[in-house]
Amino acid sequence: MSNKRNSEYNLPLSATSAILDKVGKGATQTVITAIDKTGIRYYVGDSVLTEESIQKMKELGLLVQIGFIGILSCPSCGDHVLAVLPVCPRCNSNDVDIAELVAHIKCGYIGFLREFTRNGELVCPGCGKKIENSDTELKVYGRVFMCQNCGAKFETPSLKLRCLNCGLVFTLKEAKIKRVPQYAIETSALEKAKLIFVRDYVKNMIVNIADKYGIDVEFDVDLKGMSGVVHKIPVLLKRGSKEVIVYYILNERDATLFTSLLLDLPEPREMIVICDDNAVKELGMSCSTLAAGKSTITVVPADLSNLEANLEDAIRRVFKL
Repeated sequence: MSNKRNSEYNLPLSATSAILDKVGKGATQTVITAIDKTGIRYYVGDSVLTEESIQKMKELGLLVQIGFIGILSCPSCGDHVLAVLPVCPRCNSNDVDIAELVAHIKCGYIGFLREFTRNGELVCPGCGKKIENSDTELKVYGRVFMCQNCGAKFETPSLKLRCLNCGLVFTLKEAKIKRVPQYAIETSALEKAKLIFVRDYVKNMIVNIADKYGIDVEFDVDLKGMSGVVHKIPVLLKRGSKEVIVYYILNERDATLFTSLLLDLPEPREMIVICDDNAVKELGMSCSTLAAGKSTITVVPADLSNLEANLEDAIRRVFKL
């Protein structure tokens, strides 16, 4: 058995569902960019978008590029996972710490907090009294950087970067910059996203059900009508000599194409139709009236919450499984 998959709607289902959730809130949403040691990833909701998915979504108008952000990277290996090293501007040592400048409120002594530490307790170097509550007895004036090698104190250290991949230490001027694209979800693509999601969801569902019962699946099959017009059949199921057409009616265009197909069929066919009543009401129809023609039509409501169970039941009935 060979199930032929259509590549037009190859977006991950969870990602497509997350897009619908975001877009449905009525505002263009920025796709979250995550940058860590594993690489650069894009998220919609809690779903990771692959490069292939991003490209397909851009082609379909679901994502728009809104700019770039620059990230520093190693000039040797190109990796972006870097450690920032504070450097003493006097002796160039990396042994730099932060020192808090505090005052003992009671006696007025001013010094660095480390001067107050004695045998694990805080004791004022000026008056010798024990500090019981640093929050109320000490006032913090500020913080400075202090070199543990030469003793220099400074407000701003020099900076170097260490690549955590190859170990190279380099300056900011020596670093390279990667320009990382930023994306947003386009709200105007909501209806298109819904159709992509449902069709993709149904196709994957059909393949899973077909595999379970030994049914062959073909997508986007051409069927020539009595008029000579070639109609596109979304899904064709085959088991032995029996063939069953599966058709989606999710919008008015689907309904119009399906009506044309029914009128142009060279012979009655057995069909399963996944139908949304809103898609056919403008044509003065309902999903239930579709089964009134010459072809044997099993209607499955386009209700995603029960679709898998209803579709499997319909497939079992038409193939008498």
